[in-house]
Amino acid sequence: MPTKKRLIEKFNHFLKSYYHENSDLMRELSDKQNPELLVIACSDSRIDPAILFNMQPGEVFSVRNVANIVPTFDAGAENHSIWAAIEYAIFGLNIKSIMVLGHSNCGGVNYLSNLIRENDTGSFYHLPIWVRNAASEQFSMLCHTRKQEQDSGLLERENIMHSIRNLQVCPWIEYRLANKSLALNGFRFDIKNGALETVYSSEES
Repeated sequence: MPTKKRLIEKFNHFLKSYYHENSDLMRELSDKQNPELLVIACSDSRIDPAILFNMQPGEVFSVRNVANIVPTFDAGAENHSIWAAIEYAIFGLNIKSIMVLGHSNCGGVNYLSNLIRENDTGSFYHLPIWVRNAASEQFSMLCHTRKQEQDSGLLERENIMHSIRNLQVCPWIEYRLANKSLALNGFRFDIKNGALETVYSSEES
């Protein structure tokens, strides 16, 4: 269990092993940040975008949630943390690239597939409400036409693509994609095999 004492020990190790060795960088970052990349990733404890892509502090602005979901764009929606973060990244930080990062054996994707197949929320309340944001027509079709043990990769890819499509129809993202001032990529990280699969890339079109 990560007790307070253990957390403080880990923080002190960070100070000695990283912070002091990179004191110039940390002093520079204390007043400003200038990341060029926004990553929308899963909350899963097994993946960390900064570690996977060898990023230093200040290089990546990240948003993490269950199943790396970007809900449908709605300019009139209130109290929406995901789109608030995306909006800040675009207008406040002028980021140059957006990445949607999914991964293998995603618990959120598996939960949604079971929810669609069995309509059983289990003991959860907020989780089924959230993951239904990823229940695209294609995702639902895959759930009903394929065996569960065969479709995890397909569902994870479709989940990434659904978030990509929701990003693409946002007017201020659509505009930047059209004039090539913003790149949009979707990746799936295979945890077991250490492989990075390109699901979508605006840079290849």
